[in-house]
Amino acid sequence: MSEKNIPKVTVNTLVKELSQIYVAAIKGDWPLSMIPTPFVWGPPGVGKSVGTGQLARVIENHTGKKVVVTDIRLLLFSPVDLRGIPVVSNDRTLSEWLKPKVFDMDPSKDVVNILFLDELTAAPPSVQAAAYQLTLDHKIGEHKLPDNCIIIGAGNRTIDRSITYRMPNALANRMQHYELIADFDSWRDWAVKNRVHPLVLGYLSFDNSKFYETETGS
Repeated sequence: MSEKNIPKVTVNTLVKELSQIYVAAIKGDWPLSMIPTPFVWGPPGVGKSVGTGQLARVIENHTGKKVVVTDIRLLLFSPVDLRGIPVVSNDRTLSEWLKPKVFDMDPSKDVVNILFLDELTAAPPSVQAAAYQLTLDHKIGEHKLPDNCIIIGAGNRTIDRSITYRMPNALANRMQHYELIADFDSWRDWAVKNRVHPLVLGYLSFDNSKFYETETGS
């Protein structure tokens, strides 16, 4: 897909937009699977995973539910890691699949699960195919995710000089895409809450041109 057509957002904007959608769905008791899976593009270190953690805290604060984030780096996974290990059934006539530990989520009403599929574009096509079923059906093989599960994907752009595979159109067309950009104001809000040293904050506030640099290529 063309990255030129993807809206550019800051971490603060992304968290605000997604939290409004998910908080409304949770309070209205709507199926979370009805919401298209967000996919966040961006260079390394721009705040994709941190933004997901911030989203979790906002959902907690506005719904009173416990939010549990499961972070999966798909670059390190194989299709078997996602689907599970085949074993023989008790009557020895069929094969069954043991559910991977990462999908052992709490389905209770007072919990919201966030499954964060990071490094999706760095995963080989066979793993991306498994992610396709997760994002579309909230299941993989016979393992269904609980109804209280939100899925968020993330990965690097093709210009980021990182390992990337082209995302299949069948997967890309079923996601809501955002491009995350480096933003000093968003980082400063995070840095203050996380007690980053005042000298670092002071220096970057004086000259935030040094805040973020990255090499890109065509």
